[in-house]
Amino acid sequence: MITRIKSWLRQRLFATDELVLQARKEALEAQYTNIDIVNLTREQLKGYQMRPISALNIAISEITEGMSETQRNDYYTAAHELYENETLQMICNFLVQKQVMNIALQAHNIEEVNFNRASINGLSLIWDELKAAEGIFQKANQPEEDFNKFSIT
Repeated sequence: MITRIKSWLRQRLFATDELVLQARKEALEAQYTNIDIVNLTREQLKGYQMRPISALNIAISEITEGMSETQRNDYYTAAHELYENETLQMICNFLVQKQVMNIALQAHNIEEVNFNRASINGLSLIWDELKAAEGIFQKANQPEEDFNKFSIT
């Protein structure tokens, strides 16, 4: 009786080990089949130390701080139009892919690789700033909801 219980437990234990290994294998395959080149480049650039330039470390709110209300609205409207522009999106994606191919096929030394990686990061930083300005534009142009102080939702 005890040997039957032990054999049953072993079968269950090995079955779960195989299931766990299969799940890990599927997770790794999913991780490496859906690689985003921009995130991969940023991850690699974390170890690359560049000299900080204090003039470039400013937020969007600091850019628009000295503007009048109409200038600020025009700024965010222009950023919204750029962010929604499909041609600009296609050009940025093309440039990222071109830099990746340049790294893979034409870079002769680490300096050329780092230059291309920094170019990819620069394009993605431009896109991130446009996305942040787009978020501000969406919040500013979002219609106000009717407030009901008796509502429970």
